[in-house]
Amino acid sequence: MSAKSFVVAAVLMAVACVPAMAGGGVPFLNQGFSPTSAAPGSAAFTLTVTGSGFTQGAKVFWNSHGRTTTRIDGNHLTVAILASDIATGSTARITVKNPAPAGGTSNTRYFSIQKSSGTITLMKEQKYPVSNGAVGLVAGDLVHGRAADVVTANSTDNTVSVLIGNTSRGGLGVRLDEATAANPMAVAIGDLNGDGFTDIVSAGGEPGNGTISILLGLGSTNFLPHVDYPTDIKVGSVALGDLNRDGALDILACPVSYPNPIGCRVFLGKGDGTFGPSTAVAGTAGLYGAQIGDFNGDGILDFAAPNFANGSVSYAFGNGDGTFGTVQNAAITGPAAAITLADMNGDGNLDIAVVDQLSGQACYQTLLGDGKGGFTVLSPKLTNFSLFPNTVLAYDFNGDGKLDVMIDDSSGFEPNNFGLGAGDGRISSFRQLTGAETAVSPIAFGDFNFDGLMDVVALTGGQYPTLKLFYQATPLAKH
Repeated sequence: MSAKSFVVAAVLMAVACVPAMAGGGVPFLNQGFSPTSAAPGSAAFTLTVTGSGFTQGAKVFWNSHGRTTTRIDGNHLTVAILASDIATGSTARITVKNPAPAGGTSNTRYFSIQKSSGTITLMKEQKYPVSNGAVGLVAGDLVHGRAADVVTANSTDNTVSVLIGNTSRGGLGVRLDEATAANPMAVAIGDLNGDGFTDIVSAGGEPGNGTISILLGLGSTNFLPHVDYPTDIKVGSVALGDLNRDGALDILACPVSYPNPIGCRVFLGKGDGTFGPSTAVAGTAGLYGAQIGDFNGDGILDFAAPNFANGSVSYAFGNGDGTFGTVQNAAITGPAAAITLADMNGDGNLDIAVVDQLSGQACYQTLLGDGKGGFTVLSPKLTNFSLFPNTVLAYDFNGDGKLDVMIDDSSGFEPNNFGLGAGDGRISSFRQLTGAETAVSPIAFGDFNFDGLMDVVALTGGQYPTLKLFYQATPLAKH
């Protein structure tokens, strides 16, 4: 379905008086807008935003500036983007705010204003030293600046490292280290207490004795000392979302990797930056790396996770109170290693992109969502590289209007790999990235020199752990 026909159909749904959820909580934004990017100097246009929990009065913000918004239903909004918003090459920060009571501001997604290119090339990296044992990585918006920021979780030094984007010349600024509980393995960012400042969640520990550490932001690069919450798993991944629709972000934490005898845990947020005790998620033994989104369009956040043991992607629908229904499995070609959630074919429904290991090669597949909780598993695409992937990312990296993927390699032998999106959920081709010298894992993306092109950051281990920043080099807009 074209973007235009999708919007028309959505408007007809709105006319049919689709009810708004009362107290919809903190909205959640999916990866993948329609269109996915825009060329510098283009005319004003209507952007379709998808996600979950959009209540009556929900408003889209473009770089913190409100724009005229029309609510189609709880999962779709349209917003009027001005010609002045896309006059030059840059990357816009997009959020959605639900009104009070029990409202809040969504996670941040990005929209690139860039010239279209057939592929991407990464330039030789810039290197930034990080603390010992850096294993967790997130790139995002900590201080609402033009350049992306980075946080790493450092398992040996029991810290998180904060690197703020340099808004004058690009790149990253001086590293600041903040103490956490022991052995942090994962990190996430979000506004946990609704004060407008970005907070940090780190997680780790040991088997049977894990910890979630909360570092509340005070603005800029200042954080309160960590407050810890115990759990019975060694946490390897954390995802943030309003699971019970009360206007406060909650935490879904999963074990570090397969195999694990016990499953994921939920910490319900209280809205002031504190959390309730750890509660178990039934049926999640063996799962790790869970991500959240709304698969069935009911306005309640669900989750999906790789299931390495049985060669599937596991998922469960949220109940709206912080619990989940029965875990279901969608079979794929091999042991699932990593997933990401995005609208891979532009139909307004959330899909699952998964990379697995098949006969010594990494294999990519898309599970196309139908918006009602069902999935169609597309044919696999071999990457032709002997990868051990930890991360798969989805974004329109080359500005051609189709979501692409990027896959890392934790083995230490292969460069990272770029998959060119076909627009229908499939990947047309894979190739190793020019400029990415050796394997780096995990990876994240952000615009670190505010030119409208998504760059890549990655961690490398060893005696001298390093954060590598690879700028994207493709035809750029004139500034």
